[in-house]
Amino acid sequence: CKIICDKRGYILGAQIVGARAGDIMHEMQVAKVFNKKLTQLFKVMHAYPTYSEVLWQTAKDAYIDSLQHNKVLQFLRSLFGY
Repeated sequence: CKIICDKRGYILGAQIVGARAGDIMHEMQVAKVFNKKLTQLFKVMHAYPTYSEVLWQTAKDAYIDSLQHNKVLQFLRSLFGY
């Protein structure tokens, strides 16, 4: 699964290769059409265990990455030595 986003996190396109790729690609299209950020897909409940979990995991990784680059959290980490 490869998802291309702009600097603000909005989905520009996606590529999914593998079993059931056609079954889960529609979720990326819906998110793109409704102008949602990749990190917002992390908040959506996904059936487990299914192939669509790959999208949830990708969104989770993007959400964690966005927290890592949050200026307030970086300041708090430096302040408290975390």
